[in-house]
Order: sequence, then C-alpha cells, then structure tokens
Amino acid sequence: MNTLCWLEQIQPDQIVLVGQKAFYLGQLLQKGHPVVSGVVIPATIFQAFLAQVDWSDPLFEDIPNSSLRLNIEDWQQLQAIAQQLRRAILATPLPADLQQPLAEITRHWHPAPLIVRPSLGVAASKRSHLAKANLDPLVRTSALMNSQVCQLENAALEQTIRNLWADFFGAKSLFYWQRLGIPLYQVQLSTLIQPIPAAIAAGTLRLVNDLIEIQATVGLGMAIVRGEVIPDKYQVSVAEGTIIAKQLGMRTIAYRVMENNLLQIQMLNMSQQESFVLEESQIIRLAQLGQQVIAEASSLVELEWVLHLQNETPILEFTQVIPLNPPIPSLPQWRPSAALLDRNTQSLIPEGLSEAVLVSSGTAASPGHAIAPAWILSIENDLPSLPAGCILVTKTLPLEWLPLLQNAAAIVMEQGSLTSHSAIVARGLGIPAVVGVPHIIHQIQPGESLWVDGDRGQVYRVPQTFKIQAVPVTPQVSHNPAHIIDSSSKHFETTRLAIATQLMANLSHLEHLETLAKLPIDGIGLIRAELLAPSILGTEHPATWLQHHTSAEWIAGFTKSLLPIAQAIYPRPIFYRSLDLRPQESRSLPSGASSWGLRGTRSYQADPALFDLELATLAQMQQAGATNLCLLLPFVRTVEEFEFCRDRVKQAGLTQYPAFQLWIMAEVPSVLFLLPDYVKAGVQGISLGTNDLTQLLFDLDRNQPQTGATIDERHPAVKRAIAQLIRQARENHIPCSICGEAPVRYPDLIPDLIRWGITSISVAPEAIETTYSAIVQAEEALRLETAHFPS
Repeated sequence: MNTLCWLEQIQPDQIVLVGQKAFYLGQLLQKGHPVVSGVVIPATIFQAFLAQVDWSDPLFEDIPNSSLRLNIEDWQQLQAIAQQLRRAILATPLPADLQQPLAEITRHWHPAPLIVRPSLGVAASKRSHLAKANLDPLVRTSALMNSQVCQLENAALEQTIRNLWADFFGAKSLFYWQRLGIPLYQVQLSTLIQPIPAAIAAGTLRLVNDLIEIQATVGLGMAIVRGEVIPDKYQVSVAEGTIIAKQLGMRTIAYRVMENNLLQIQMLNMSQQESFVLEESQIIRLAQLGQQVIAEASSLVELEWVLHLQNETPILEFTQVIPLNPPIPSLPQWRPSAALLDRNTQSLIPEGLSEAVLVSSGTAASPGHAIAPAWILSIENDLPSLPAGCILVTKTLPLEWLPLLQNAAAIVMEQGSLTSHSAIVARGLGIPAVVGVPHIIHQIQPGESLWVDGDRGQVYRVPQTFKIQAVPVTPQVSHNPAHIIDSSSKHFETTRLAIATQLMANLSHLEHLETLAKLPIDGIGLIRAELLAPSILGTEHPATWLQHHTSAEWIAGFTKSLLPIAQAIYPRPIFYRSLDLRPQESRSLPSGASSWGLRGTRSYQADPALFDLELATLAQMQQAGATNLCLLLPFVRTVEEFEFCRDRVKQAGLTQYPAFQLWIMAEVPSVLFLLPDYVKAGVQGISLGTNDLTQLLFDLDRNQPQTGATIDERHPAVKRAIAQLIRQARENHIPCSICGEAPVRYPDLIPDLIRWGITSISVAPEAIETTYSAIVQAEEALRLETAHFPS
C-alpha cells in the first residue's frame, strides 16, 4: 500500500502495514464502536522515504534494511549517532506524491489541532525466532516515541510528520529495540493522524477481575501519559453494572484545546481539583461501551477514551486500543539465584517475609516482584549511574534516563500512571513497577531492603532477618524524611495544605540547583538569560563575545547551564526569559552593533541573530529531553513585536512540544490596553513585571530610586493596573503569573492578588516558605469570605 488509508478502510491482514495502534482502532470503528476519526500513512511510505534520504555516513547507507547494531552501553556515542540520523531526516522533504493526499485529508476535519502518533508493527523474518505472541506486547512501546501535535495546516503537518519519523531514530528508541534483540529493519513505523477533540475529560479503561476499572482526568489524556497528574479511579461491577468504588485523584493542570485551536496547559482551580471528573451516568455509560469492546476482543485490552462536545452534546469515543499481556499469577515463585520473583508459577510467600511491613501503595504499573536495596534518585543529575540490582525510587523518570532501567530490579515512582511512559517501558523490559506512590522517597531510607509487589501496587519494608545479596549503595542525594531545608535554615513539613495558586521560584544563581528539586514548587516562573550569561560569556558583551566564538560554543555553554535546571524540576515548567540587554547595563559595543542598545523584543527586530541563537539553544535542549522549557519574552511594546518573535519561535521548531508555552512579560503599560490583541496573536500567558511596570507608569528611573521613594507597587494606580491585567487574562482564558519582587517586599499584596485571580506567584527560593504561608492564609480567608458573602 503506497497511499493513505482511513481507519475504516483497514483490512484484517494489514496489522504490520498500518501498525497495531491504527489496526485495532480500525477494527473497532468497522464494528460500529465510537472511535475518533483518523488516517494512516502506512509503513511502506516511511520505508520509501528512508531510501531517499541523503545519508552522509556510510554506516547508514543501507537504512532501512540495516539492523544498525550499536554499542548501546556507550550512551554518548549513541546520542551522537541518533542526532546525526535525526538531522538527515529533518533535512529531507516529504515525497511529492504524499503532500497532495495530506492536503486533501485535512479538509475532512474542522479547524483543530492534529495529533500525529506512531503506530508500530513488527515484520516477520526468517532470521527471527520471536513468536507473534511475544512481538505483540513489544509494539506498545511506541511510547518511546513522542506523539506530535500541530495545527491543521499543510506546512505544519508535513514538518510534524518529519519530526515523528526522526524520533524513530532517537537514542531511547535505538537503545530499546537493540536491548530486546529486535533488528531495526523488522520494526515497521506507520503514522496515525487524528484531530484532537476539545476534551472535557479523558482517560483509560480496562477489565480487572470482573470489574471495569476507569481512570479519568480533566481535559486530554496526555496529562496521564506524561505522569503529570494522578487520575481519578472508578470501579464498575460487570455483573451488576453499578459503581462500587470511586477514588479522587491529584491534579493541578489539564491539557485543553483553546478557542484559538491551540493546545495549551490550563491551571485548575481548587474546585476542579477537589471534584470528580466524571458524573455517575458518564461512568456507567463508559463502562457499558468498554464492556462491549472487551467482550468482542480476542485478548485482554486497555482502551483510551475521550469525552468531548459534538454539536453541543457530550459524547464518548475511543482513541486507542492497547493489547495487554496475559494475566499474571498473583503469588510468583522465587528465582533461586536472584532477588526477583518468577511470574510463571505460584508458591507461598517465602519464609521471612511474613513480617514485611507495608510502607505505601500505588498503581500496579508493571507486574512481578523484586526484593533489593533501595536507591533513592533525584532527577537533578545528568544520567547518574545505578548499581545493578537496586530498586530505583524516584519522583519521576525522564525518558532520556532509559539506560538506568537495564540495571534496576524494580521501579517505584511518586508520579505516573498505568499509561505513563515509564510504566510502559517497565512493562516492555519486564521490570516490576509501582507508580503514583505519594511521598515514597520520604518514607524510606537509602539502602534499606524493599519488596516491590508490581502485581498489587504495594511497597513493603523487608525485615533485616530476611537476607538478600547486599548491593553497596551510595545515594547521590540525601532526603530528610521530616522536612525540606531552604537557604534560611527553616523547614517545611512534608504534609502541607493544598493551595489553588501555583507557587513557583525565580532562579538567578546556579548555586540553588542542589536544593531546587527538593523545593515544594510547581516550577520555575522566571530565569533571566542575562543572569546566566556571565558564567558563559565572562565580562564580555554578547556582541563582542560572538566575534571571537562560534554559535556552537554559545549553544553548548547555555545548554550546560540551563539543561540541568530543566532536568531537576522535570516535568514541571521552567520559564526562560530571553535576553533583555538594557542600555545602561551594556558595556562598550563593537562597531556596527548599535541595535544592542534597544531593550527587549525591539532589539530582536533590529537584529534577530542573537534571539535566533537563543531559540536554537532551546530547541536543542528540547531534543535532549527538556520538553518542559517555556519562553518568556521581555519588554514587549507592541503586538507587531510579539508577532515577529512568534514567527521565529515557530521556525525554530519549539512549538512541536505541547508543553511549550510562549508568554510575554506584562511590564510595559501598553499591554493594559492591548492584552486581548496579544492573545489573538498567540500569547499563551503573561507574567507581571511589577518593577518596570511601576517605574514606567510614573516615569521613574530605576537607577535613581530616590526620585520615587514614596511610590511602589502598593500605590493605587499600580494596584489597579495589576488587577486589570489579571482580570483581562482570566477573561481571555490565559494564565497570569507575577514574578516581580512585590509579593516578597510587600506580602500584604498577596491577599489582593489571590482575590483578583492570579494563577501563580513566583518568588526567590529563600522566600518560598513565607510566600506559601501567605497564600494559605489568603486562600482560606477568601473561602470564608465567599461562604459568608456569596456573589
């Protein structure tokens, strides 16, 4: 097949050609089940494309027929080869005979974002002894490749398809297939394209012991897949069709399709966090639809679903069918030579474990059992080493750390769900895993023996009387189970009241990196490029520095400084504010560099070279896994300035990652009158810069503060400006943060900010504790006020 194929056209013998993901959806659709529409680019087109790529290295000349055997133990070499392959693919245009069909299929859908998914199959081979039953579960590892999101336009779709195809040769993908012993030429990549519905809710469904188990979150299901939320859980009896259990999840964000047809992250208010996602009638209906599919399936499956509006009517549709492994015996037998349990036979609990103490429970993400020492891992380090045979305990596990899993006996994570990337990878590699375990890293000590029950989702502390082979453990980060230390030597209790307002940190010095991952924050609300620059450029002005250094050196320097910060807080967002070189702060400039005297985005228009270099740096870090990076534009005066920057951001490829956000600083008074126009132009959020806003409102000179000694952010004019910006942001459905120093200098402003509807407050790390306390008090006061004086 060398043409596109709609889901309803897929034939029963085309599973390898279109991949499992598309094949099973097509089967559902053809049997009359509700399925989101989709079209497939079959694997043959991808193979033909690879044959046309101009490979610069003889090593790659035989792709796609080569097995491409690599030394996967050399991670740096693997990354270098993967990047070379990806660059060649991204530089190759799509076949001309594919461009017209793509243009035609987009006309079938209303304006909406598109999601481009990998749909994998494994071709049979005379040299392969793997049975089909063993290959089926493997193709679920398409989570190793990131689904891509784009606008419904031809150029964007073509670029997104190339991005997905390049991702097939990502380091984590190459590592995974070679680790499993599957030659790359046997892996068939098809491409599934679907419109993204304006989701009310989404999640998963599966059958477990005569119960329909449903997971649900607000908005699109990618929040579950990325492990950024803990979803609601519901259980429905198959026999009686009644709800027998409900468990509220934990979530602060949702992915939604906004009015401008862009995919954005929405911050959830307290009411949305404390309410169940689905109504009881929706739970029952979803269970009925799922039960019908499961009854017809020839094997166990998990379904992904979405609830969205169609002609103003809520409807349920399935978006993915995932085949599951056969049922796993609940009490496996010990392997005599290792602290792992065999999954194929049953036995009693081994002697000595009857006194094991349950530490905590979570989601059973990958079946099996393991007993081994705990290795507590923080994500602030670059690809740390892991002793063989340890239980990896962490908050989250970035995909670029896949090599760690080859040494792990089991995985325990605070974040994640059944369908998160880490859970899927663990199941594929046969590693027991329990995810969504609250505060687990503070409940155990490094090196103590744990029993991970991946079948039931439980973590036990093993008594010392049970002997296992010792593994020396030297944890890289010590975790105090009682509190988190900040720079003022004060501490947070680990049990904190939930707050609706996001608390973020302003970062200006890299020495905060060691404690960054431990701070109870929702992300980095501001990191200024000009404060990072001295550690890279020294005392030279950027214009002077670039005369004696290469762009590659610039990118390498900023990546070395910024990437560890992004990794330390992943998947929480980090807002990088691009360079704002102010005239009074600039040293003497080389000839021809007069545009450097301009501030903010106007300087980018005058000479975009440096801004483009910053964007290239962010793009390279995204490709390295830092997909939580967002861009904050400084000192924006006009919509035209923003549009200029927006277009260059798109050209740099930054918008291909859904978590990426393009915000502006709200510090020039013109934004008070232009915010709706900015939003129409694509601004996805604003951050209040109260220092500049105050000075510009009153024509003050920040270098001569005595001229405005009696004027600060508490002045009525400034407070009205702040309130107006927050109100306009809410009316235009975008988040509004404040990153100026006002909440720290004048904490009495915080109740006003909360009342006006600020979505996040970002302060210096040393002010996190006091700001948190102020937010708690302000939100409680507002709740009491609302209860007594409802509007």
